[in-house]
Amino acid sequence: MQNDPQQSTEFLKRKLVALTRKPRILIVDDEEPDRFLLKKLLEKYNVEALECASSQIAMDVIINDDFNIVFLDVRMPPGDGIEIFKKVTAAKPEQTIIVMTGYDDVAIREKLLEIRPQFFWRKPIKASDLDNIFETLKPNA
Repeated sequence: MQNDPQQSTEFLKRKLVALTRKPRILIVDDEEPDRFLLKKLLEKYNVEALECASSQIAMDVIINDDFNIVFLDVRMPPGDGIEIFKKVTAAKPEQTIIVMTGYDDVAIREKLLEIRPQFFWRKPIKASDLDNIFETLKPNA
């Protein structure tokens, strides 16, 4: 089976762009204070942090753009972060998604057990949480 040259060229272009820019992070949360706090905490990591307040827009943005990490809130009316997680991981299995919630109820815990995210954090995320995340995601030297 031969590779499609156009797909190979597009892949190489995307990788080159990824290597020459700051790591990109998307914060998906309907709560503005939570987005603000997380973006402020991310400043020390020299990343480009973008925000999305809508679950409906977030799906399209994540699928059609490249992010090193997506912070994804579980509860975001009118949508559901769990459904976004499922759709994104089906379309882009390599996407690193950190699922977050400020709620602690049985229904959310059951959904999280079902989807098994790589990372799960209780909001509000603290600076020490981000240190742990970036240490875990750091490529091997």
